Amino acid sequence: MLQSSQFGMFQRRLVLLSIGLLLIFGGLLVQLCRLAVVEHESRLERAMGRVKQSEFLPTQRGTIVDRHGRVLAEDAASYDVALHWSAINGEWAMQQATAEAV
Repeated sequence: MLQSSQFGMFQRRLVLLSIGLLLIFGGLLVQLCRLAVVEHESRLERAMGRVKQSEFLPTQRGTIVDRHGRVLAEDAASYDVALHWSAINGEWAMQQATAEAV
């Protein structure tokens, strides 16, 4: 008789643990659906806004001189230009022409 009550307690704990795990995974599934379906557009816009971002960073450097006072390096303006590969190889122009023709 003692073994059957212990077995019943084990089954009861196993059922409670299973229900708890199902609730946890169900909540995770609901959260996944909410993020992937409901909030997809707003999150995509936020992510794309972070991808393309320009920021002007002013440089404030002085002249670097050696121990005799000769200039080794000095601050000079420089510019960085970034182009997408499709603009370089002509693929972008072809896509634009195709889009205008259609």
